[in-house]
Amino acid sequence: MIITSIDRPDIIQVRDLITNKLSMVHTSRLRAFRHPKEMTTEEAAALAATDLDDFHVESIVDHEGEGKDPKKWKFRVRWLGYEPEDDTWLKWSAVKDLEALDTYSQANPHLNLG
Repeated sequence: MIITSIDRPDIIQVRDLITNKLSMVHTSRLRAFRHPKEMTTEEAAALAATDLDDFHVESIVDHEGEGKDPKKWKFRVRWLGYEPEDDTWLKWSAVKDLEALDTYSQANPHLNLG
């Protein structure tokens, strides 16, 4: 989505980059998409088309759980293009094959994640 107009402080008109459909949305439903400043609207549209209904993990930022078995832990996942308040907790089985877990493991060698 790209903002096309601000009709009120709490109501924004957006255009879907894939369908070109215009919609009115409340600002509480908007999430910032962080992208390189040099990215064009056309490049953003191409990215949106390839990532339709896909969410990409930016990093694992935390974990919680008892004991030494990570299969019983949950991991806090930061999603690419989303804010920290959009982080979600996922089970080991959902993150065990992610590159982000490798990075988290390297940053936290005391966890012995292998």
